[in-house]
Amino acid sequence: MRDIKILRLFWLICSVGIITIGVACICFPLKTMLAISYLAAIVILSFGIGSIYYFFVSYNRSNFVLFDGIVSIALAIVLMFGNEYIGEHFIPYIVAFWVIFKGGVWAVLAVRIKT
Repeated sequence: MRDIKILRLFWLICSVGIITIGVACICFPLKTMLAISYLAAIVILSFGIGSIYYFFVSYNRSNFVLFDGIVSIALAIVLMFGNEYIGEHFIPYIVAFWVIFKGGVWAVLAVRIKT
């Protein structure tokens, strides 16, 4: 019974939090896009650092992995340190380019895997 009360309290807190976030997104759409651009930059930067790290520690070094890491870090820097206009208006295009590029690199790596 105690677990159900804790679960209800958890869901209530989460629902109030998510409603608050939704209202904030409606009230401040440009600031929301700016925050999303910073979050996307952090994710892209982590993938870039991870790719470069993987390149240096892996036995099978592929230049595509290194190139992927460099491009990811460059896009993250553009998102982080570009002006607010870039963050607010071009985030879907930058993320879309990064996802397409990353998918292409992963496809090349999948073909190169030796069985």
